[in-house]
Amino acid sequence: MDYQILEFMPDAVIVSSQDGSMLYVNAMTEKLFGYERGEMIGRPIEALVPPRFRAMHQVQRQGYSAAPHVRPMGTDLELYGLKKNGEEFPADIALAPLRVGSETLVAE
Repeated sequence: MDYQILEFMPDAVIVSSQDGSMLYVNAMTEKLFGYERGEMIGRPIEALVPPRFRAMHQVQRQGYSAAPHVRPMGTDLELYGLKKNGEEFPADIALAPLRVGSETLVAE
């Protein structure tokens, strides 16, 4: 899939597989999280979530994979990202399914 259009988005964009592996991250994702692209690709999306939230995030991700649809994530919840340097930051996250052939990917 050609992700070129996502490269110039003003927000961080991550495309992950249904098992949560990061397949693509744009330049803003690198800037926001402090990782280089190659450090994120192939890793689970939970690597960008503070440890105390990882187990719940995995459960929620699996539930979303069962019935993917466009939606904001964590309405009425405080969500946090985790930078490479260990710093946490509040995050607004929206999910959108992307059909690629027979596979459904998730844009976050």
